[in-house]
Amino acid sequence: MKSGKIDALAFIGSSRVADILKKQHPKPHRMRSILGLEAKNAAIILKDADLEIIVKEVVLGALSYYGQQVSIFGENEDQIARLIDPLVNQVCRVNLNSQCQRGPDTFPFTGRKDSAEGTLSVSDALRVFTIRTLVAAKDTDMNKKILKKIMRENKSSFLSTDYIL
Repeated sequence: MKSGKIDALAFIGSSRVADILKKQHPKPHRMRSILGLEAKNAAIILKDADLEIIVKEVVLGALSYYGQQVSIFGENEDQIARLIDPLVNQVCRVNLNSQCQRGPDTFPFTGRKDSAEGTLSVSDALRVFTIRTLVAAKDTDMNKKILKKIMRENKSSFLSTDYIL
């Protein structure tokens, strides 16, 4: 970092550590930063949820720090669909019956709210701000059934197989 050869910093964690890293660069304002800071994970537990699964998943999610995500635990497609649409504007990842977790590095960074910082060119900014939220689910028969029903019956305007042209 001190050499100045690094021109971009992508970091998820505390603002204190991000500040330490950025201050080590000789020209910190010329370094592009994409940061996800101080974010929290939330869990929404519906009354039809399986408590055995929930306890394990919530504990695993609470012990991790991935931020700007929400987990929804339940089986009722109507309730889940009604929750997903407003949540996609508030968080970067909606986890269906799964704890908050780090995604594969092939998924884009999708920082939102005041805890995320992105210093980008105009074209980069347009691309970053148009990244859709990710809905993730464990590969279980129940989750497949829920997602298929939500999409087949158009219960969610966000979860859809329609193409945006």
